[in-house]
Order: sequence, then C-alpha cells, then structure tokens
Amino acid sequence: MAERTGVIEWCEGTIPLGEWLAADRVGAHQRYRPRDITPAEAKQRLAAVRDRPPERRRVVFEEITERLKPVLAYFYLEEFPDVRDWCLARAAYTRSLAVSSLVGYLVGLGDRHPQNILLHRRSGELVHIDLGVAFDQGRLLPTPEMVPFRLTRDLIHALGPLGLQAGFVPAAETVLATLRTGGEVILTLLQVLLHDPLYSWSLSPAQLCALEVRRAELLQTAGAQTKSNSVFADQTNLLGDTVRVTDRLNTTKNTLDMSITNMDTTRTGPGRTREPVNQLAERVLLGVRSKLEGRVTGNLAASSDGNPARCGGLDQLDVAGHVALLVRAATDPANLSRMYFGWQAYL
Repeated sequence: MAERTGVIEWCEGTIPLGEWLAADRVGAHQRYRPRDITPAEAKQRLAAVRDRPPERRRVVFEEITERLKPVLAYFYLEEFPDVRDWCLARAAYTRSLAVSSLVGYLVGLGDRHPQNILLHRRSGELVHIDLGVAFDQGRLLPTPEMVPFRLTRDLIHALGPLGLQAGFVPAAETVLATLRTGGEVILTLLQVLLHDPLYSWSLSPAQLCALEVRRAELLQTAGAQTKSNSVFADQTNLLGDTVRVTDRLNTTKNTLDMSITNMDTTRTGPGRTREPVNQLAERVLLGVRSKLEGRVTGNLAASSDGNPARCGGLDQLDVAGHVALLVRAATDPANLSRMYFGWQAYL
C-alpha cells in the first residue's frame, strides 16, 4: 500500500509448531513419549551450557536427543485420519518444507524457532511468520545462527520412515533449480535494496540484543511451568541471559555501528558521476548471487571437523551437490548444538 504501510492477515486454522510439540502437559512430546525428558528440561540443560565450549555443548545436545525422540508425524495422524487426506497433507507438508527451506536459505531468513513456524490444520502445510530477520542477519546475533534453515528431527520425522531422500531432497532440488533459472529476475527485484534506507531491513545492535532476549521470553511463555519455584528459576535464568547477551554484544557493537553509520558511500569511475551506494545491500545481493550460482562460504564450506576441502570451498556446486551440502549443514549436530537454546534445536 505504501513504503511503511501494509495489510496483515491472521493465520486461521493454524497452530505454532512449538505449541503442538512442547506445550506444558498437553504437548505431543509428553503425550506420545511420556518417559522421555520434557522439552522444558531439554531447554534448561542447553541453557546451562550456553557459555561452555562447543564440544561440551555438543555432548549435552546429543545426550538430549538420545532421551527426547521426535513425534511430529503424529500430527498428521491426528488431524488427517482418512488415508487419502493423510497422503495429500503429507505431500503438501513435504513441498512446503522444501520450498520454505530453500527460499529461506536464498534470502537468509533466520529466527526460525518453533513459535515462528505454524502447522496448518486443514492443508498440512508449514506457514512461516515473523520474517524480520532476513538477509543473513541471524549470523550477527549474539549467538550466531549456524544452519541454513530449520531441518530438525521433528520436521524430518513428519516426512515418514524413508526420511529426507524419498520426498524432501527431490523437491528441494526442483526448488533450487527453479530459483537458479529465475536468478536474474530475483536479483532484479532485490535491487530495490540499493535504494531503500538500510534500517528498513537491517537490524541495529540494540535490536539484535533485544531479539535474542525476546526469544527467551517467548520460550518461557510457551513452556511456562506451574510450580512457582520453576517460574522463579526461569525468570532468574532470563535475567542472567540478558546480562550475558549484552556483554557479548559489546564486543561487536562498535563494528556494527560503524557499518550502519557509514552505509552511504560514493562510487566513481571513468565516465561516471558520483552516486550513493548502499554497501551492505550490495553485499547482500552478492551473497544471493553466490547462492544462486552454487558457491558457498562460511560454516557451509567446512565440515564438522573444520576441513573445507571435503565440502568444496568456493567451487561451484551443481543442484544436487548444493542441496546435499545444505541438508548436511542443517542436520549436523555440531551446528545444531551451537544454536541459541531458545531456538530449540532438539525439536
């Protein structure tokens, strides 16, 4: 409607993934796996080691996954008892998971914790909300996001006994091939970033800090305990987390502030006039182009043991190889264990 005006729509007939899986006493994990540890216990264990070395965090994460098994497939048995409806819903789920994962990776969509993903009760599709952390801004959070998209055990569980290879991987390859075919159109549309104020899509250091604290608050609300001592413990942990996040942010705040302050520069060249250039937006476009061309960097270009040679480095990947690399990065326990505990990588 306008640069700062739009229309929002309530997502009818949906339930947050985190609510269905981990709501206190009525969540699917407690209903279907009552002998497992609860998601709230898993959260507390990860929160307790959030400042420990990555190796220790991985050990704790793997201990949690051994004692907390996925259950999302039961959602489709509950909501779609008819065989035909179940098959259609499962197919819709697989397609929506593939599309949202690959498109989200392309635009750098972050903050995909379970409260930001909805399950549609009528179609079976995934619906993503709260798209404010885009263009790889999640990498700048006090606890940087390490995965290209959310592909955790519960999401894989809902794909069925054949797992990723039967439906998700072929669908993801089709999506990525289509995105590559229309790459120039996508890049042309994203050129508007060069003419928009940086703050319209980039987060300030203060916003990054507030976002991480807010994620802890959302998690606390979604999984609130009934005992007063548990509530007090959660509030104490949240207060301590706020202090730690603020301390961590101070180490990068000056660099980020400088980037934001100096976002408008000038470009000159033979036969050119001076024009304003949004350097951060140009980096975003370069990153999108690299993804479309199958070139990967950062933690995607290194295996769990940090060996870049095994993952191709900056070599151009074909569609199948690119999807395989993304899936491996998204499901690697070394990456998942380093995510913010409020992201709930164990679900």
